[in-house]
Amino acid sequence: MNRHLVRLVASVATVSVLSMAGTGMASATQPGSASAEASNSAPAAQLQKLHDQIDAAYKAGDAKALLSSVTELRPVLASVRDIARSNNTLHVVEEADDTSVQIQDKLQQNPQVLPGLPSPIALVTDLVSTLLTLVLSLVAGLLGGLPLPIPVPPVPVPTPSG
Repeated sequence: MNRHLVRLVASVATVSVLSMAGTGMASATQPGSASAEASNSAPAAQLQKLHDQIDAAYKAGDAKALLSSVTELRPVLASVRDIARSNNTLHVVEEADDTSVQIQDKLQQNPQVLPGLPSPIALVTDLVSTLLTLVLSLVAGLLGGLPLPIPVPPVPVPTPSG
């Protein structure tokens, strides 16, 4: 009976040691991950700066500053496209670039406020909101190394009627 107890204890100890070794190996960082994170921090910082500029220009109602910031954003998006490691990142970059183009087109067609017409900022409100969400997703993905969430428009929730 003692022999069976010794075997059981030895088996449990062996499994414990192997599982701990496996956990340690799984949590070890890969040699290239630190350099990849460092190379992603510069574009992420640029994206964050441009996000803040776009947000400030939008909130101030400054169409010229908004157009300038969106124009600055496009080359940064191109550099992020070059370092993208997943299809999700590429999809978000492409969507952000397409949204930037739409904003540029609308602001260039309507550069100033004219009597009786909506302001140029009002024409791009939804586009700017989408762009800001996409840029923040890219920043989070570049800095955190997490998969990028693709923004999903909110679904209207039916309210119970009375």
